This record gives sequence, C-alpha cells and structure tokens, in this order.
Amino acid sequence: MAKKKTAEQGTPAPAKPEKRNGEVALKNQEIPPEVAEKLGHYVYLYVDPRDEKIRYVGKGWRYRGIAHLFDRDESKKVAWINELRDHGYAPRIDILAHGLKDEDAALLVERCVIDAIGVENLTNKVSGHGTEREPLHEIVIRESAEPVTIQHPVLLFRIQSLFKLGMSECEIYDITRGVWNTRAGVSKRWRDARYALGVVDGVVRGVFEISRWHDAGSTEYKYGPQPDPKILKGRREFTQDNPVPQKVVDLYLHKSVRKYLGGQNPVIFVPGDK
Repeated sequence: MAKKKTAEQGTPAPAKPEKRNGEVALKNQEIPPEVAEKLGHYVYLYVDPRDEKIRYVGKGWRYRGIAHLFDRDESKKVAWINELRDHGYAPRIDILAHGLKDEDAALLVERCVIDAIGVENLTNKVSGHGTEREPLHEIVIRESAEPVTIQHPVLLFRIQSLFKLGMSECEIYDITRGVWNTRAGVSKRWRDARYALGVVDGVVRGVFEISRWHDAGSTEYKYGPQPDPKILKGRREFTQDNPVPQKVVDLYLHKSVRKYLGGQNPVIFVPGDK
C-alpha cells in the first residue's frame, strides 16, 4: 500500500477533529480542489479559538489560506500558531470574502480589514497594500482642492516625507521652515519670497511668512521633529515673526498648486502675478 504523504512532504494530511471545551480543534485543515476553484480570490482570517480574536488577515486564492499552517519562519504569526499547538489548539480559519473579482479587489479588502483592526493587534508584519485608511476630511481636502493662481512671491516646500495626518498648524510650520539645501547660501530669489507654502500631494497644507533666514539648526524646533545634525551643514531654515494675514491664508490654504510643481525639486520659487 502506498504511503500517505504528510504535511511535512507538502500535502496536508487529513484533518482529525479533536474535542476541546466544546470546540473542534483541527490539527490540519484542507481545502478540497473543487472548493478551491469556487473560492476564487478571497480574504481569510486566522482566529484564536480561545478568545475569538482575529490574529492574522490575509488574501489569496486556491490553497493560500492554509499555507501558513506549514510555515517554519520566525515570524510573530508562526510563533502564535506554535503557541496554540503547544496548548492543544489550532487557529480557526475564516473566509471573510470570496469570489472577488481579482487580486486588486482582495488587496483592498485585506487592507481595509487590517486598518480597521489595527496592525498592532495582529501578527501581520505590515499593514497590507493599497490605499491607506484616512479621515474623510483629509480625502475631501485633497480631492476638492481648487487650483489657485499664486499672487505673491512664494516658496513651495514639498513636505510629504514628514507630513502626518492630524498635524497641527504649529507642527506643519516646523516641518515647512527647515531644513533646506540652499547650496551657496540663500539666493536672491529665496530672499524675495514673502510666504512659504507647505505642500502635500500638490495641495497647500500650511501658509507662513518668511521673516528671516538662519543657518540650519540655529533656531528652536518646538513642535516638529528635530533636524538630523548630520545634514545641517550648508542648509538653511526660516522663522516667522508675524502671523500671515487671514485673506492670504484663505487664498492659498487647501488649494491646489500642482501646476507649479514640475520636476522633483523639493523647493520651488514662484514670483507671483502681482
């Protein structure tokens, strides 16, 4: 009689249910070929049977949902599965959604579920793929931003790398004002700039007066991240002495300046139409 392949040889052995506190704990789980075909692209959950908490969210097709049962890496997920086994349990695998149109649809569902639960509450390494969870008002700001014609001499500062959702005006001020590579000092065009516009995804998120220029790192950063001392040499930062007139703030804040953002330069001077 031919010897049956084991899970270690790549094919899951038949599941043998074992009663534990009224639950059926499966040492291995299988997906029959005919079921795998019908599942299509799907999103699955690994659930801890002891407390019903979701511990892992994944997406895949065919047999992907059971593949983690045979992982041997040193991930948090494998450590959790092994801890369950040590106590006589196995993760319950739930199918959250199946028959999805394609992998992109599965990615979107996976990402939304991870964001809703919080990756810190899961054994997933990352937050998934695709669009990120964000407040509705942030989407409204970005998608409804009207193009503006710049009327004053300004510097557009791309602050995407340091910007975080929920930042206060003071925090945006600190990430906008420094530190910037001016090469051979502050050029005449930079000195001519009256206002600084902090820009994220082509939309103005902060409007500030450029009162004075300083050597990078010579002024205090009270609200934003402290500049890296290793990059200060030859760079500059500005400070604001007076609040920007409200009519100027209203003119630029949350408006689109994408038409001025050609190339990859992090700082762009716009002379303005006035």
